[in-house]
Amino acid sequence: IKKLKDAALLFLSKLLLGAPIVVRFHNDSDGSSGAYCLFKSISGMGIELKSRISWRMHKSVFYSKDDASNDILFTNNFSSITKPLLFIIDFGTAIESNEGISIVKEKLDIIWLDHHPVVEGFEGVSLPNYINPCLFGGDSDYTAGLLACTFSKLYSNIETKEIEGASLIGDYSKFASNYGKELSEILELITSDSKIINSRSITPYDIEGIMSNQSLKAELLGYARHHMSEALDLALNSLKVYKGSNANLYLLDFKNVRSEELRYPLPGRFASKLLTRIEELNSKPCIVVLHFSSFISIRLSKPLEISLLEVVKRAKEAFSNIDSAGGHKNAASIKLKSESSKKEIINFIVSELGFGPSHEA
Repeated sequence: IKKLKDAALLFLSKLLLGAPIVVRFHNDSDGSSGAYCLFKSISGMGIELKSRISWRMHKSVFYSKDDASNDILFTNNFSSITKPLLFIIDFGTAIESNEGISIVKEKLDIIWLDHHPVVEGFEGVSLPNYINPCLFGGDSDYTAGLLACTFSKLYSNIETKEIEGASLIGDYSKFASNYGKELSEILELITSDSKIINSRSITPYDIEGIMSNQSLKAELLGYARHHMSEALDLALNSLKVYKGSNANLYLLDFKNVRSEELRYPLPGRFASKLLTRIEELNSKPCIVVLHFSSFISIRLSKPLEISLLEVVKRAKEAFSNIDSAGGHKNAASIKLKSESSKKEIINFIVSELGFGPSHEA
């Protein structure tokens, strides 16, 4: 709380002094709910800052040197008596962000709210206002959106229960309940494919417009639920199953479920939905390995004591074709440079998870 209070004081000083602010948030329910809560916390303050705040939905989990250059260019369009601010919500802790951090920290102050396990060598942890529950005895179940809501309530009286709930549901936190279910579904849909609402990139203004328009909200919920249900039914009939004594592993080629022309549902998020559906049909813990194009997503049932981050780390060390790998203790993703050795990498992962040809059912 002390770290959050210090960061909140910095944030308020930037608002009151008219500094340009860039808010970058990950394009999922967790990141976008955090940005939405931050937006609501300042929208009622009466501070005319709309042109000075840039809301940027971020499709990567890295903060690259190009991102740093773009943010510096934006803030250079304004003059203020204090340094500009970069506010990051729900990025990863990969060393691929180090170059961007080293460039931008000289020009902008930074507040960074995250909840991913910290990777050795990640320089973000050295920032004065980098705040992550994993550094305070917590874990990834304390989501970035929840953190952003806690941050926002330090200086505003907004009601955040629904937004917190959407964040927790979106990242499959053990603290999730039914609060925020509809908001979470809306955020999953529009951050997957912003063209659904004729937007180039989602901002909190778009989210507020949907949540305040009941007919549009109902239309989008109907669309999301129909397509998700259809995709889950197709997936259940396309699984390759590996049976083990303590768990079962389910392998899915996502091209059998969704064409490349559609954006919703996105494969990584769908892997989590599929795990939930499979768990409802099984008494054993489950593992889902889903692949699509140059991406591989892995999801584990929470009771399983498997170091998933170690598995993807070993895969990255073993194959030069892996561009990046990371995630949480129960959810991880791998991005390949090309699809040339994808089959070998999948076989390696399946083997590392304790399964092989003898387990095929």
